[in-house]
Amino acid sequence: NGIHSLNLMVGQEVNADWTKSTTMRSREFAVEMSPEAVIAAMRKGRPESISSNESYPHHMASFFGRANYNYRDLYLLTLTFRADGSSKFAPGNQWGYFPSAAFAWRMSEESFMEGTRHWLSNLKPRVSVGMAGNNRIDDDLWKLTYSTATSGKDYYINNVEQSRLVPDNVMSNENLKWETSVTRNLGVDFGLFNSRIDAVIDLYHNTTRDLLIRSRIPTSTGYGFQMQNIGRTSNRGVEFSVN
Repeated sequence: NGIHSLNLMVGQEVNADWTKSTTMRSREFAVEMSPEAVIAAMRKGRPESISSNESYPHHMASFFGRANYNYRDLYLLTLTFRADGSSKFAPGNQWGYFPSAAFAWRMSEESFMEGTRHWLSNLKPRVSVGMAGNNRIDDDLWKLTYSTATSGKDYYINNVEQSRLVPDNVMSNENLKWETSVTRNLGVDFGLFNSRIDAVIDLYHNTTRDLLIRSRIPTSTGYGFQMQNIGRTSNRGVEFSVN
């Protein structure tokens, strides 16, 4: 009846990504061989090296929802929530939960503001607070991982360079978790003289905690660094725009 309006949205997303490659090097082929023939018969050359590389698979699952409520086109409320799960963190720390809320009031449409409409065409105060997560780190930093490395001494068996597995230079950390940012905003939109002048004023205060930082650790550990959740940052200010 033009009094209540409710819009609901729910969503879900799953994705995975990884890469795999194999490299084989050989040389001293017959000059008359075409590139296609070389690839089809690599054994006719002198083998130099064979290596394979496979990235750690990364899996991400997300569930999210939003509700927009409107009362008489005067009071506007938006609620959102999302849950994100990432394989970049150890079991127990894989999921992050990020709610947010926003409220706005079309104050200029209230009946008690009718006497100002000849010069005040829009007045809308609003407030919002919300959370967001960050998992932009390399895969599987919570695991002890190894990489293939050459022996460093040109060591060959049957003319094939040999490889060895060595621990990666990063120390695992099972306690890694989502980096979380919280944004708070208090603002007002207003228009003057039939919107010939429109302006926006915003006061904001943002904080980020559990920062995902590559940290140096003692060399006695045998590793170069460890990814850790460290510290907290914040910024605040005022933004103003006018058209």
